[in-house]
Amino acid sequence: MPDEKKKRPMTEARKAANSRYDNAAYDKIMLRVRAGRKTDIEEHAAQYQPQAGEIGKAGYSPAGSLQGFINRAIDETMERDINDAWASQEGAIPHEQPRICQDAD
Repeated sequence: MPDEKKKRPMTEARKAANSRYDNAAYDKIMLRVRAGRKTDIEEHAAQYQPQAGEIGKAGYSPAGSLQGFINRAIDETMERDINDAWASQEGAIPHEQPRICQDAD
C-alpha cells in the first residue's frame, strides 16, 4: 500500500518535549478504584463515551476513552451540583448560573 505512512520511532527529544508540555498543560490526579472496577469502568466508557467527533466541554479525549469518560463524569457531576445549589436558592433562575468550563475561543 503506497499511501500508508510509515511510523517513525519517537525520538528522545520529542519525548522530552511532550513531557514538558504535559507537565505545563495538565494537572495530574491519581484515582484508585477497587480491584476489578477499572475493567467495569473501561467497558462502560467504551459503550457510553460519546462517539468520535463529539468532544466534551473541556475538549477532551476520543470516543471510548477512559480519561475522557472520567473527565465527562466529573464535569457533569459538578454542573449538576451547581444547578442543584442554584435551584435551592429562592428566586434562582437555572440558566443564570455560571458555567464550570468555559469554551475556548
